[in-house]
Amino acid sequence: MITVCIIVLPALLAADSVSAAPAIQATGSVSSGWSLGVAGHPPAFAAWTPSAVAGPLQVVSSVEVKSVGMDVMWTVKNDTMEPIPLRSLPLPSLSLGPEIACMDFRSSGWPQALTEAGPYQRMQGTWPGSMYSPVAVAMNTKIAVGISVQYPVLEYQHDCALVVEAAGDGVWDVKLLFSGKMKEGDFPLRHSATLPAGASRTYIVSIRAAANPLQWIDTLSPYREWFRSTFGSVTYTADTSAIRGCILAFSHNQSTENPGGWVAAANRPDLNGYQSVINILMSAMKNASRTILWAPSGMTYQHKKLNYPFQFTTHWLANGGPMGNAPSLLSRVQTRPGLKWGLWWGHSVLYTPAFDTLPSSPLDIHSPEQRQSAFAELRLAMQSGATLIGLDAFSTTYLPAWDLVGWIGELQEKAPDVTFCTEGLAPDFLHRLAPTWLDMYSATPKRFGSNVRIRGRFLLADFLLPGHETWAAMLFDRSPDQVVRDGKNQGTRRVLIEHVSQYGYAPVVFSNLYLRSIGAD
Repeated sequence: MITVCIIVLPALLAADSVSAAPAIQATGSVSSGWSLGVAGHPPAFAAWTPSAVAGPLQVVSSVEVKSVGMDVMWTVKNDTMEPIPLRSLPLPSLSLGPEIACMDFRSSGWPQALTEAGPYQRMQGTWPGSMYSPVAVAMNTKIAVGISVQYPVLEYQHDCALVVEAAGDGVWDVKLLFSGKMKEGDFPLRHSATLPAGASRTYIVSIRAAANPLQWIDTLSPYREWFRSTFGSVTYTADTSAIRGCILAFSHNQSTENPGGWVAAANRPDLNGYQSVINILMSAMKNASRTILWAPSGMTYQHKKLNYPFQFTTHWLANGGPMGNAPSLLSRVQTRPGLKWGLWWGHSVLYTPAFDTLPSSPLDIHSPEQRQSAFAELRLAMQSGATLIGLDAFSTTYLPAWDLVGWIGELQEKAPDVTFCTEGLAPDFLHRLAPTWLDMYSATPKRFGSNVRIRGRFLLADFLLPGHETWAAMLFDRSPDQVVRDGKNQGTRRVLIEHVSQYGYAPVVFSNLYLRSIGAD
């Protein structure tokens, strides 16, 4: 049973059974096809030929056998006078039996049981998009097979999708898709692959196997080598100390009397100035080495879909109102070495012309007007003393990942002393440039029936980007555990925070807990 694969195998690893694993056999030729499996067992696939039909595109493939797998290189040419979409490239189906485990890389990473009989028969994700990296790993109790896709995404500027799904009789189809409509419930291909007239592109798919399924991470070594040679290592020094988040305004507080949704402790900064917010900040800094203020300009009221708002600092100065003292008061906040504070930049790449004003549109990073508007927000944050800035919704939902890479570089150039964190979970090549964000819980259960998104270390980030920084949002109100959710036992919450810290994350905590010792060097 697959439960044995998931539960018993960790015990085998502790017993150091790797040396007893049988050999992987990778063989084949153009005439006979290609095979991969464990010696003495039926192969994961046999007599596979990488033939592709791509309409008017010219597709040529070659296969290079390695000691524990093979590399398939595809050359795709468009010899026509018109742009042509690339739909897919074929991958071998895997004969692994009716029950397998497939690594779920859309969060921290863990083995997810898939069965022909259901309820879960399919794993799907896109990159850049829902997956951290363009990789898939499927395994049974005898073998793990890893598939990784390598192409210059920042040059080609398109997504890919990887799918593992039951095909019946113990066979699992593996699909590599580049354009076309996804199934209902799938993460979409936001930027499909289209080859311009006369263009030629190359894609490499590395297929590796491990005879001990616990060693599944080794099957992704070719991707790690390619990633590091293509993109490099992290460009920042990680800080894993816990972060205290202070939310100054909530939508459920909004009314005609309190349109900004300010919490009581903030004392209506729009009427009374920013001194009470300073008190909140100073109190939080006593308990945490890093503190961030959410909704520092309040919430939008007429157009609530804009929350959190793009104008996270300049709204302080609007109409000469009482919040105009925010920059000067914030700039006087006393810090010492090891203490930092910052601000959360709402909808950081969703531009609006003014606070609580439509239309909204993805930030045009080439528009002089929109660029200057964004830089004005950043400049005022820096002038106020912020050295941490969270980039809300900094995701492919609004901008392509290649634009996000360029934009984070510009922000960092403008603010070299600021640590930025991108929210939601960034793709691997963006994560190397700045810390990223992962919710401990999603708002609702996802495809596999759970809303828990962190179940251990961030496996792919640890593998690809040693020294990465990943913030873990401890949104306890979403927890499926009633004891954690109701907050009556703060000790339970603290234990959970400490576990997440021990996994290597920087916990972001919105509860009034002492956090100085968590994640500190």
